[in-house]
Formats: sequence, C-alpha cells, structure tokens
Amino acid sequence: MEKQKKSVGSGFLAASLTIIFFWEYAFYLIARHSGLADSVAMEMRLTFLLRLVEAVSFFLAAYFFSGLTNIGLERIKLFPGFKSGIVWSIVFGVVALIGIFILWATGTVVFKYFRIDFVKKPEDIFWFYLAAGLSGPIAEELFFRGIVFGCLRRYGFFTAAVLSTFFFVFAHSSVSVPVTQLIGGLVFCFFYEKTGSLVTPIIIHVTGNMAIFTIGIFQGIMT
Repeated sequence: MEKQKKSVGSGFLAASLTIIFFWEYAFYLIARHSGLADSVAMEMRLTFLLRLVEAVSFFLAAYFFSGLTNIGLERIKLFPGFKSGIVWSIVFGVVALIGIFILWATGTVVFKYFRIDFVKKPEDIFWFYLAAGLSGPIAEELFFRGIVFGCLRRYGFFTAAVLSTFFFVFAHSSVSVPVTQLIGGLVFCFFYEKTGSLVTPIIIHVTGNMAIFTIGIFQGIMT
C-alpha cells in the first residue's frame, strides 16, 4: 500500500468545519423562510445545490490555502484515479450481484432493505439522484477523506481510517443501521490510501450510491 504523502493542517480542517456550518445554516434559513423545501423535488434541489456549493468551497479553499495535492487531487493522478475507480466499481458490482444471487438462492430477500418510498415522481427521482447520488458523495469525499482523513493521517493509516469513518457514520446517524456507511467509509479510506487519488473513492462512492438508490427506488415504485 502506497504511503500517503498528503498532509492537511488542523487549521484547514477547522476552516472546513466553518465552511460546513456557514453553508448548512445559510441553506437552513433559506429553506425555512422561503418555503422552498415544501416539496420533495424542491428539497432535493436545495440539497443538491448545498452539497455542490460545499464541494466547490472545499476545492477553492484547498486550491488557494492548502494545495490540491494535499486533498488527493494532484493533476497527474486524476485520470489514473478515475480509471481505478471505474474498475473497482465494476468489481464491487459483480461481487454484489454474486452475493445477491447466493442470498436469493437460499431464500433471503435483500432488496426490501434498500426500499425508498419518498421519491416516486420522475422529477423527484431526477433531483434525488443529483443530490444524493452525485453532489453528496463528492462533497463527502472531499471532506471526510480529503480533509478529515488527510488531517488524521499523520497518526497512521489505521487511526485515520477508523476516526474519519466514525465521523462519516455519525454524519449519517439518521440511518437506522448505517452498515453501508461503516463499510463504505473504510473502503473509501483504503482506496484513497492505495491510489493516492481522491478521485478513486469519489467514483466508487457515486456509483455505489447510484446502484443502491436505483434498487431502492425501484422497490418503492413496485410495492
């Protein structure tokens, strides 16, 4: 495994937390006083825009004050990281299909656990994919792996992976049993460490979310 040479300072981590607080509170006020979040589609639009703004803010902050290399966005590693992400996404997809087939053959139905009921209209589904399947994973990888893991990496890979994954799971505490977040957080850390490119866990995260959401939405529509 390639040892990370990236180092994110605690000051940049604190600045990133400030960015999150500022934008989360700003969008909360917008949603509360404008009534824009009264429908699922509008809520998803706001969420998409919020995560996109946060991701751009992290990127710009790193570009001007820390360096893109420190958060795994070194230009020379972008395309290799993208290729690695695609390859491993396919591998994980094949493994998941084999696992689902084995469970199905033993009489265990797993799809019902991914059911999503609150998005059924085409407009809701479209914005849900953009918010939870695209801008959300990008912002999360920039923060939890690029910044939090990058800051904690000085204490060793294991410590950084466990702690950053803990914070990642905690951020998804609204999920009853965040098993996928726990496994995913560790997997994302591993591949970030292995490739040295944040693009790899971003691609795996996006494709994984898209696949899970597709199953969940299909289940919600059909039942």
